Amino acid sequence: MIVVACDKFKGTLTATEACEAVGGELSRFFPDEKTVPFPVADGGEGTAEVLGRLFGLKQGRLEGFDALMSPVGVTYYYGDDVVVADCASVLSLSLLGDRRDVMKATSWPVGDMLAKIVGRHGDTPVCLGVGGTSSCDGGAGLLQALGCRLQGIGDSEIVTPSSLRFIRGIEIVDAVRLPEITLLCDVSVPLLAVHGDSALTFVPQKGGDAGIVSELNDALSHWREVVGYDGVDRYGDGAGGGIPFALTRLFGATAVDGAGFVIRRSGIFEKLRPRLLVVGEGCLDNQSMLGKVTGRLADAARSNGIAVMAVAGKVAADFAGREMFDVVIDASEMSRGRVPADAHEAVVNIRRAIEGHVSEIAKLI
Repeated sequence: MIVVACDKFKGTLTATEACEAVGGELSRFFPDEKTVPFPVADGGEGTAEVLGRLFGLKQGRLEGFDALMSPVGVTYYYGDDVVVADCASVLSLSLLGDRRDVMKATSWPVGDMLAKIVGRHGDTPVCLGVGGTSSCDGGAGLLQALGCRLQGIGDSEIVTPSSLRFIRGIEIVDAVRLPEITLLCDVSVPLLAVHGDSALTFVPQKGGDAGIVSELNDALSHWREVVGYDGVDRYGDGAGGGIPFALTRLFGATAVDGAGFVIRRSGIFEKLRPRLLVVGEGCLDNQSMLGKVTGRLADAARSNGIAVMAVAGKVAADFAGREMFDVVIDASEMSRGRVPADAHEAVVNIRRAIEGHVSEIAKLI
């Protein structure tokens, strides 16, 4: 059996569409081998959809805002025992396009979304996918939307990283009462770090240069002290621009490994027992090994003696994790490294790329 467990190809294909594209081509070349599409996620964009399918949940809609406070529609999933939503449904980079501005982006829309979900579903536990955000305010904005008073910030002013340094304290007495919250983190980095990765690692993709990284470091250092940082980093503090940092400390939320959560709940290895596992995502790079589902699945498969193939929209030139995979397919080679214009072109690239590696794949099955 071949199991195709792709994450989204950001900007072109959802996890489901990617699995169907890759699985369809493998079925064409290997018709005698059962191929099972199995969409996955790690806490980033599309996690709620994947878990909604996995848990058999209903789809809900509400009105919200993006990171720059423009109106957007929000999709989430719910059942009797759980509600699943994504921070990226309101804070994704794709919602902003060329408007990315990390110093003006706020996590306020996540707090607004949580408040509206609680208004509809009461004490039903919430699983919140944290990754794939355009903000980096340490969760200050979402606290404000939940009804916390940030001393030093005007009641009508929505906090952004630019205003973090003015905050003197936090009052949570009148805040929304949240149910049990499980935060599915796509990376395990701290909010700030002297050495190594942190929330600031992802600032360049959110529209910030080296100067902004330095400014954010100062702003978040101040915010960390206001919240009451005790010198101990917790799991996932820096995921989603620092959303877990605020929610775990002030609302008792639990931050967990998003990829591990999805893998465990899916039973992909125990139930399906594949001979070949195919993983995939839009860009395979060194961040893929920082707790994202592609790297976690590859590691688990190798531990179980299962061959692993990666299909990526693009493989970064400096990607250092090739040894984790038996075959790596770079679909961008079909378009000379150019990003596909749409989903159709992305599928065509995948089809041609797989065709060029059929003999290598055959050896694995």
